[in-house]
Amino acid sequence: MYKMVSLMQEMTGHISEMSTNMSSISHVIYSMGQDVHLMKDEMSDISLRINIMDGHMFIMNRSISSIQTRLADNMGDMTKDMDMMVGDIHGLANSIGVLSTDVHSMNILMHHMGYDIHRVSGSFTSPPRFLRNMVNPP
Repeated sequence: MYKMVSLMQEMTGHISEMSTNMSSISHVIYSMGQDVHLMKDEMSDISLRINIMDGHMFIMNRSISSIQTRLADNMGDMTKDMDMMVGDIHGLANSIGVLSTDVHSMNILMHHMGYDIHRVSGSFTSPPRFLRNMVNPP
């Protein structure tokens, strides 16, 4: 009987220890439940932020498409403008060619005029030569 009482006391100690362990496990499980609840809230927040980011990406994609369309339109206009500029440059080159011919002709005329001025000034310095040149031009 003594042995039975001793075993009962030992069993009571084990049950008490088991109760303490169960209480500790209960606290751990409760903490895990709170952690899972926090994780759920954080996952919900992450999901919300992903949806917001998706909206921003949609807007950005639309903006990029709009920019591409405007660039394509502007490229057409720029091509037309460049074609007009090429035409203007060709016209300018032709005008310069005509102008250079005129400048060359003007150079020749200036030499003739210089000769005429020299001849006239020589005539005024010598009246007999002036009269001779009036009657018989060289």
